[in-house]
Amino acid sequence: MKKVFLLLLILYSFLLFSQGENDNWFFGKNVAINFTNSTPTVLYTSQMGNVLNNYYVAEACGSISDANGNLLFYTNGLNIWNRNNQIMENGSGLLSHPSSEQLIIVKSLSKPNQYYVFTTGECSFFE
Repeated sequence: MKKVFLLLLILYSFLLFSQGENDNWFFGKNVAINFTNSTPTVLYTSQMGNVLNNYYVAEACGSISDANGNLLFYTNGLNIWNRNNQIMENGSGLLSHPSSEQLIIVKSLSKPNQYYVFTTGECSFFE
């Protein structure tokens, strides 16, 4: 019985495929990496590299893709760009800071096409 269970488990594992929600990693300085294929691909399409237009990101950034690995959007906490590298509607003027250290993207449980972006603002240290 244990051998049959082990065989079924091994066969079933070959039917599983990883989900692609994290296949695209976007960074500052116009760089991104795509992990959809077995060899990662470097992309130079990220818009988070323009210091003059306040798009530059020094620390926190995030991106999310669909289950097939297709980019949905990416953000530096100040702006959110869609898969076409255009700022999304209501995706600018967000209240983060270029040196924010943390950012997370959370998918809504009740609305599958809705996401929440949480980030921190500017940190001030007092003695």
